[in-house]
Amino acid sequence: MKKRFLIVSCALILVVSVFKFSDSASATTIPTATSSATAVYSTGTAIIPEYLEGTGTRTSFNMSNITDNPIDVTIIFYNPDGTLVTDDNSPTTGRISFETDFISNYSDQNTNSSLTFTLKAHCSLTFKVNPTTLKNKAYGLIQWKQLGSTQKGLVVHGSIITETTTSSDTVSVPVNGGLPF
Repeated sequence: MKKRFLIVSCALILVVSVFKFSDSASATTIPTATSSATAVYSTGTAIIPEYLEGTGTRTSFNMSNITDNPIDVTIIFYNPDGTLVTDDNSPTTGRISFETDFISNYSDQNTNSSLTFTLKAHCSLTFKVNPTTLKNKAYGLIQWKQLGSTQKGLVVHGSIITETTTSSDTVSVPVNGGLPF
């Protein structure tokens, strides 16, 4: 008795286009209102994994614009209950403060973010969540946007500093693993 086998072969070919800008940055094309041309904006987002505030405790972040152009920055801090941290609309006082030498368009009275500003090209600054009577431990986000096709725009690193009359402790808070985003 002869055995017969029928072999069936199916092949599926799938073509996929992938555009990778970086691990957390992307480009968005936005039509302009004045012409049929489009403007290309690059964006990036990183999570601030932790910030602490309390009596004698502050969290400080160093941020650098690693591009050749100004960059628009949005920072969102959440309270432990998930609500948005808001402030007093002054960059040098209040719950969140920082240097003002290299920024413009500062606002910390926003409905969707804790603060926004524009950081000049190749400039660095330090911003901090100041000591308060609140004892909060929470997280946040940093987002940036820039006209053009930049793939990485910022590098940020944080430190939690606790000071008493007899000692000072510092804990590192890496943002995006210490890598540009």
